[in-house]
Amino acid sequence: GESGSGKSSLALALGRLLPEPPAQVTGRIRFGAKSLLELPESEWARIRGARIGFVFQEPLRALNPTMGVGEQIAEGLRKHLGLGRRDARTRAVEWMERLGIERAARRADDFIHQLSGGERQRVALAMALCLEPELIVADEPTAALDVCAARDLVECLRELCREQNTALLFITHDLIAAAMIADRACVLRAGRVVESGELRSIFRSPVQAYTRELIEALPENWPARADSNLGEPGAGDSISKGAIATLRATNLRVEHPGARAPFWRRPTSSGCGPAPEALLQGADLELETGRCTALVGESGSGKSTLARACLWLQVPTRGAVQFESRTGRVELGALSARKLRSLRPQMQLVLQDPFGSLTARLRVGELLVEAARVHGLGAESQLLRKAAALLERVGLSAEAMERYPHAFSAGQRQRIAIVRALMLDPKLLVLDEPTSALDPCSQAQLMQLFGELRRERELTLLFVAHDLEMVRAFADRVLVMQAGRIVEDRPAEALFHAPQHAHTRELLSARPRIADLLGEA
Repeated sequence: GESGSGKSSLALALGRLLPEPPAQVTGRIRFGAKSLLELPESEWARIRGARIGFVFQEPLRALNPTMGVGEQIAEGLRKHLGLGRRDARTRAVEWMERLGIERAARRADDFIHQLSGGERQRVALAMALCLEPELIVADEPTAALDVCAARDLVECLRELCREQNTALLFITHDLIAAAMIADRACVLRAGRVVESGELRSIFRSPVQAYTRELIEALPENWPARADSNLGEPGAGDSISKGAIATLRATNLRVEHPGARAPFWRRPTSSGCGPAPEALLQGADLELETGRCTALVGESGSGKSTLARACLWLQVPTRGAVQFESRTGRVELGALSARKLRSLRPQMQLVLQDPFGSLTARLRVGELLVEAARVHGLGAESQLLRKAAALLERVGLSAEAMERYPHAFSAGQRQRIAIVRALMLDPKLLVLDEPTSALDPCSQAQLMQLFGELRRERELTLLFVAHDLEMVRAFADRVLVMQAGRIVEDRPAEALFHAPQHAHTRELLSARPRIADLLGEA
């Protein structure tokens, strides 16, 4: 179902995890021979985790920022299975490896802020799966994963459920992932089940018009190129002749200190401690004004690091970034903190995790006008009217301005974060997985909005994405990243028609079409 249809509320209600009050759960929940709603909290504490495992939609909120990720996985093993500290850590590392986290023994000591969004999601999955529960409730487990990782995760979940005879409730807006793993489907709309039954039957012959809308809104069903709505694609293998580059990054390198480096100094390859790890290795990037450049690659390949380095939010170890501001071309590394701050409205970032980017203590209306007010971009009443109009354009009502971020679904929060960036009328908008928490209908609506903004404002977009079908329909150029390097940089249609690098071909082959999964021609 679409964002806000009640999917996550249903998952939380099954585990008695909704705040009561104000939430009120009625009805009946039977788990085996037990009626769960009648159990005391002490009994629930023994069921959660050990017998019913939960994988929450936003791992950044579900994981403890003060503990290493290996210790967090081991904690449940010690509590519910009685393992010793050493055995629990060994089991935790094994599960991290099984779920595709490279160098798991070393990464087990990392904190969540040192992991990519996809790696955090895999840690959250390891915490649930390692206890071998009878039921797993997985809320959008593939939302932060690249196509290869999502495919591998779905296959791993399917295999584990069969091995352990585990039931799986797979909550998702990704219809392709659902078709790869599920036997039955249940479609929610506005808190009600509108259609349920055998998955293939529902997807092939949906009874409800709403179900048909969800399927038709998949990016693979969009026009091959939405040029009439989204702007003409660039031609050739380089920026169009005579075109202006809004941003030009040269030889960007970003290093991360060694895993056990002392916090008071940065180790080097010639000094004490382990050598720094290169997250980004000599990346070159050029963003043409009014165009959309997509950045694709597997989780942990350096996409978000490159996006942040381009905006000088993460200062690179070396390299330069030039930005074509409204007053002329500037080099970001040469600016003072004050001058750089004055440029921030012109280059905005929409983060992958919407909840972490929104202040929980402010209402949505205050959040939307706060930055614009600080930069003196209009009177309060004018900014409030502008915020209300933008909320309407992303599918939310003006009434949302009176509520707090926690009252919205993850997809709705993502739309609020997008409006907050647009409030500053940026020249460059960097979108880090902006649609990963959205259903197909909302994705299509937002992509249409971005296309309109490109025409109206000559807005330049850097689109970090996992959904390759969406990239093909929307982007002008595509950059493919692997292990901190850009391995392919070509016009979108040329890349999808004849990919040159082996990693690009692997990414393209990892994402099946829903018609193929259902056995249709």
